[in-house]
Amino acid sequence: DYLEDIMEEPAPRMFWPHEIWGNYADELAEFTDPGNRKQAVQCLNHMVMDALRHMPSCVQYMEQLQDVMVFRFCAIPQIMAAGTLALCFNNGKVFEGVVKMR
Repeated sequence: DYLEDIMEEPAPRMFWPHEIWGNYADELAEFTDPGNRKQAVQCLNHMVMDALRHMPSCVQYMEQLQDVMVFRFCAIPQIMAAGTLALCFNNGKVFEGVVKMR
């Protein structure tokens, strides 16, 4: 999650791509400021849309799978990922704490 990534010690992980968040802030940590919430959510939505561009390829790959167990092994994480993207889209709570599917 976002807060875990920026607050990690000794050095923060940066899984958020600078190519996207750099369009919305000078520093990734700026998104923790409630005054920057609009830019933070715009950035989040940009990243969700960027991730969704991979979905057709994932589906095309899974269409080729013949073994039901292998299909399930691949499909379940993809379903969870798609659900998580939907949950995160336009959701400012991402910048306040953990947002998870339950």
